[in-house]
Amino acid sequence: APAITCARELAQRYHSMRALQPHPAPAAALGLELAQWHCSPSALQPHSPRAPLAGVEHTQRHHPHRALQSSRLQTLWIDYNRISGTIPTDSSSLSQLQTLYVFNNLLSGIIPPELSSLTLLRDLGLNQNPLIGTIPTDLSSLAMLQSLWLDFTSISGTIPTELSRLTMLQSLSLFSNSLGGTIPLELSGLAHLRTLRIH
Repeated sequence: APAITCARELAQRYHSMRALQPHPAPAAALGLELAQWHCSPSALQPHSPRAPLAGVEHTQRHHPHRALQSSRLQTLWIDYNRISGTIPTDSSSLSQLQTLYVFNNLLSGIIPPELSSLTLLRDLGLNQNPLIGTIPTDLSSLAMLQSLWLDFTSISGTIPTELSRLTMLQSLSLFSNSLGGTIPLELSGLAHLRTLRIH
C-alpha cells in the first residue's frame, strides 16, 4: 500500500537522526510548562538534518523523560525516532494528556494497562512498534478516546469485547499483527465509529 511505502521511505531517510544530541537547555530545565511536545523527524528542515531538538535524546537507549515532566502537557507526539525500551507505566504527571502518538519506534514489551489512567486521552497511537501481549481491557475505561491505532505490532490474543465501551471511538486500527478469533459483534454498537481497519 502507498501509505506503508511512504512510512518506510521516511524511516530510511531519517535513519541517521538517532545520533542527534539533546539541546543543552531543554524546556523542562528552564521551568517551562509545555502544552504540546512534538518530536518528529519530518518536522526538521531538509537542509539541516542534524539540527538539535530541545529535550530529545535520539539514541536507542533513552526515552525523552524531560518532556514528561510537564503536568500541563496535552499533546505528546514522538514518531520515527527509533526510541527503544518499554512504555512507562507511571503516567501520574500526564493527567492532562489528550494525544499520545509514539508510532514507528522500537518500543517493546506490553501495552501497559496503566494507560487507562489518562482519562482525558482522545488519540492513542502505538502502532509500528514491536509490542507484544494482548490489548488491555483497561483501555475500555478511556471514555474520551476517539482513535486507537495498534497496527503493525506483534500483539496477540483476541479483540476485547470491552472496546465496545469506547462510545466516542471514531477510528480503530488493528491490522497486521497476531490477533486471532472473531470481530466482536458488540463493536457494531459504536455509533461514532467511521474507520475500522482489521485484516
